[in-house]
Amino acid sequence: MQPVFPYPPLTYLHMVFTCLADPKVYTGNMNRNVLHIDTGRTWRGGQQQVFYLTSGLVERGVNVILVCPPGSPLAERAADAGIKTVEVVMRSEFDICAVISLRKLISKNNVQLVHAHTAHAHALAAAACTLTRGTKCIVTRRVDFPLATSFLSRLKYSESGADHFITVSAFVKKVMVEGGVLPERISVVHSGVDMDRFRNVDGSKVREEFPVGDAPLLGQVGSFVPEKGHRYSILAMKRITEYYKDAKLLLPGEGALADQLHELIEKENLTGSVIMPGFRHDMEQLMCALDVFLMPSSMEGLGTAALDAMAVGVPVVATNCGGLSESVIHERTGFVVEPKNSQAIADAVLCLLRHENLAENLRNGAFRHISENFSAQSMIEGNLDAYERVLTE
Repeated sequence: MQPVFPYPPLTYLHMVFTCLADPKVYTGNMNRNVLHIDTGRTWRGGQQQVFYLTSGLVERGVNVILVCPPGSPLAERAADAGIKTVEVVMRSEFDICAVISLRKLISKNNVQLVHAHTAHAHALAAAACTLTRGTKCIVTRRVDFPLATSFLSRLKYSESGADHFITVSAFVKKVMVEGGVLPERISVVHSGVDMDRFRNVDGSKVREEFPVGDAPLLGQVGSFVPEKGHRYSILAMKRITEYYKDAKLLLPGEGALADQLHELIEKENLTGSVIMPGFRHDMEQLMCALDVFLMPSSMEGLGTAALDAMAVGVPVVATNCGGLSESVIHERTGFVVEPKNSQAIADAVLCLLRHENLAENLRNGAFRHISENFSAQSMIEGNLDAYERVLTE
């Protein structure tokens, strides 16, 4: 684990004076040069959204610079897509070396707006923008955790910590307002789905790989962390396999709880029914192979994996938490159950498997809802509207 303050105190003083020695401030085309910062070292829903956004902005003629950790999946994919990508070591939100690098990028490229996409990126962006004296800062918040009450957190969410916030759901905005952020400083922009991403994708190879044949194939996508609720999907399989003994549950991914989930599978005698294949690069094919998608989260900013499933046409069983209720509407676009209730998950899955007409109605309702309210294009336009609002204030 990297130390919070990775350098000696005198090094920090030297860095600060280096910054202050070059007070160059640029003024230019305020809606054309945008620096994006994402500190994620893995590929998750947030990185997918940053990729959609930066790609869309480039198509619209915005000069985009994307800053990522060296060797991160986002850096590699963005560079391959022709997005100007700069790899910067960002050890923590107190990494002044990273702040210096960001400040130089801002000055060199006449950046008028910095968009931070993670919590650590927020602190680094705020510091870099403060040192350039004039660059605006926008922060996207994707999680529904309550705001911390520490001094540093209060500073980050004050007007000196960011000019504006973008939340991925109305629920996340509500949490921020309860934490003391003024509503007018927040714009709600739902995460988006690339509706073309799943066109002409065939999931048959996935069904052959495991193999599942014509038996029900369920799936959940997400990092193995407590709030994603993987254990409840596993426990639900205990009941589901009583009626569909050949049914299988796919849990692709990785994370801190992997070993615990393996132990639970063995304890419940579900070794042949629950498959954990590790991290997958063929998520489109995997999603298209499913009969039912599970999202048993206990906390969720919005739930982009559920959006992907709905775009594919896979019925969704999700929990009533966070921003999920803005996409998964009970008996209209999916089934909604209470969190931490494996029995309710199993009952919903069994209902979908037994009633094809109901499943088809939910597929159609979900696809319409996603197309109208959660497209990648509307997400890009929503961010542009927020940029315009901040840059013209």
